[in-house]
Amino acid sequence: MALKQVTKQSSTLDPWVSENAVDGQLSPEDNIEGQSTTCTHTKFESNSHTWTLTLSSDVSLLRIDIYNRVNKKTLCCKDRLRGFTLNAYKDNDVVFSYTDKTPEAQEVYHVTPQKKLSIAVNGILITSREDAEALTLCEVHVLGGQA
Repeated sequence: MALKQVTKQSSTLDPWVSENAVDGQLSPEDNIEGQSTTCTHTKFESNSHTWTLTLSSDVSLLRIDIYNRVNKKTLCCKDRLRGFTLNAYKDNDVVFSYTDKTPEAQEVYHVTPQKKLSIAVNGILITSREDAEALTLCEVHVLGGQA
């Protein structure tokens, strides 16, 4: 449901643009040995970093899968997503909120509301933890039905 939808992020470290997270490419390794960039990346700044998805229609949310960036060669990037917060919106109202509490960064995060939301959502906001140096996402899948 998120494929090719409208996205933005708080800042962009070129060429890791926000729309890379909804391009359909699931590879967690990015920009290595001639591969194109398939992940997002905010600039290295001291403030919190955000990524926003605006859906073209309302969705009854079942699950959101977030594919983390992993660089097995340099071991960079994976920890940047740990401790993130995800808010699902209907217009400007938060209808679901999740904060990652896992002790170790995951390659894929599966965020599931306790039950299917009876209130439709049309936006997702992912915010890094305060001490994260940047926010990187490789893909965001929104699973659900048309509301």
